Amino acid sequence: MIIETTLQMIDKNEGIKGVTLRAIAQKLGCAHTNLYNYFGSLEEIYWECVGLLLLKMTEEMSREDPGVSDPEEKLYMSLSRLMDFSIDHPGWHRLIWLEPSAGSPSPEVAQNLQQPMLVFGRLVFAASKGTLSDDKLNQLCSILLCYLYGEINIWITRRNSAEDRASMKTKTLANLQLLYRLVSEDSSKVM
Repeated sequence: MIIETTLQMIDKNEGIKGVTLRAIAQKLGCAHTNLYNYFGSLEEIYWECVGLLLLKMTEEMSREDPGVSDPEEKLYMSLSRLMDFSIDHPGWHRLIWLEPSAGSPSPEVAQNLQQPMLVFGRLVFAASKGTLSDDKLNQLCSILLCYLYGEINIWITRRNSAEDRASMKTKTLANLQLLYRLVSEDSSKVM
């Protein structure tokens, strides 16, 4: 209940501002000192939230699309869902990617931190039909995700207010497709 309540508050507030131990406890109808029976600090709660959100994000990325069998198309559908997840929940996106993290995650959360990249790596590898080396796969995943999160951050922070969501998604997905094709080609041809 503590984690779910915290996630609801972060989602509603579009970030962690105002999401304190006292505010969480008040929403739960208990004293803030009761939260210490379960967590040592607010940062521990945030880490648990990040772990759960990464699992939700991974599930969203992994969701099958009926009628889509082409691995490259599956990759772009996954990227589109990843974009929607972040845009629909800017507070969650901020918690995962933009808020400074104090303390350390629990071993379970540390394991969850790896899941999105593993799933994304499998999607990219499948899209390449298994032709990428490990180094090229890691490079391609990094480039695609850094570009994607850059665009999402611009959108979430309202740095490009002239663009509507549909246009932003269309442009971003087209650029991701271009980046995928450029980076997955033979490096000697691209450079």
